[in-house]
Amino acid sequence: MMSLFQRLFGKYGFHRYADSFTRTREAKFASLRQWVQTQSGQGKHVLILAHFESTFLDVQSAIQQAGFDYEVLAMPQSQQQLARTLADSAANITITMSQMLAPSEEPEYREPADLHIAMMIVERYPLVQRDMRLDDFARSLAARVDMGYLMSFEDPVVRQLLGERFIFLMEQLGLGEHDLIQSAMTERALQQRIRRATQAVVNEQEAGSPEEWLELNMPDSDKQ
Repeated sequence: MMSLFQRLFGKYGFHRYADSFTRTREAKFASLRQWVQTQSGQGKHVLILAHFESTFLDVQSAIQQAGFDYEVLAMPQSQQQLARTLADSAANITITMSQMLAPSEEPEYREPADLHIAMMIVERYPLVQRDMRLDDFARSLAARVDMGYLMSFEDPVVRQLLGERFIFLMEQLGLGEHDLIQSAMTERALQQRIRRATQAVVNEQEAGSPEEWLELNMPDSDKQ
């Protein structure tokens, strides 16, 4: 079990960025490509995660179009296995689904890898538990980890949970089509609505896309 210090700062150094938002999905993937280039150029191993298969395919397309060399993590990995896999990888960019990160309940001790991971999750899951598990997983990796979320106001989960009025407000405050922002107000509002969804959804039905998930699990939710 991790100590409070380890939970806050990770075993070997953990930094959590504020959530980032763009107005459009086009701007989101342009920002992702720029971020990948910057982080990989600094010698970090870039790890990009999606919760839904449709989003994963969008990420893969964006990375391919940019001409990056990358690997797909297709088998479940514990904290120790992932650190070892990334450290031994020929490519310094890995993309995968969040379900592939399978935490070990009692991680075996091992020396930290000489590894600095830049981890970006490109969507929020509509229920709080999935992202909480990712956070715990990242903090227990035997590596330095920088972790953040990149979303757009066109993402189905963001659009439905925040509503058109909230997005209109952000536009009135100056959000442009190609802007990338970190907004504490937006992050708090989204987290509040995710917590409400978590309380409201009793029997979750899995889905391959966020649109399908919302239709199956929140068909009557109010679009504000």
